[in-house]
Amino acid sequence: MQVQALLACAAVAAACNLTLAAAEQTGTPPGWTATPNVGSQYQLAYEPQIGAYCVYSLAEPGKAVGGFSQTIAAAPYHGKNVVFSAEVREEGLEGSAELFLRSQAGGTGRSGAGWRNAAEWSRVQVQIGAPLSDKVETLDFGILLQGKGRICLRNAQLEGTVAKPAKADNMPLHNEVAIAAPKPAADNLAVRP
Repeated sequence: MQVQALLACAAVAAACNLTLAAAEQTGTPPGWTATPNVGSQYQLAYEPQIGAYCVYSLAEPGKAVGGFSQTIAAAPYHGKNVVFSAEVREEGLEGSAELFLRSQAGGTGRSGAGWRNAAEWSRVQVQIGAPLSDKVETLDFGILLQGKGRICLRNAQLEGTVAKPAKADNMPLHNEVAIAAPKPAADNLAVRP
């Protein structure tokens, strides 16, 4: 009888843990850095039912920008065309959203960014637009939302390729994001808690 009671308690505990694990988890993805407006005008949350981290507006964000990014050392990508891609989706977007990639060489930068109308999951890629010179010090990449709505990101990739670069689609939102201290390499590109 005691064994059955213990097994029943274990089953209930396992069901409770399963429910908690499947719940939305707020906060910044490990390895990524949130923009300063996250927490006041924007919120970040991992949504396990879609396997993605989402950025969503809180009330009226005005001209604020919310999202998350990483900054890494560029040396491993010198001489290569750098491509940042991810699956993205938007809901109720009233403003602008972008996937961005920025290179910095002594305070000057180049970047490619953007997508439009991704109501269904879409793989979007951005690239610098030219092979990185050995003067480029850092790479900065991430996702941003300006205005109301919700944008989600999953399955990100950062790669250096020798393929011919495409023309960059430049947009201004990423200029609003400060550059963090670089890490040696990208982290948690699966974008999981």
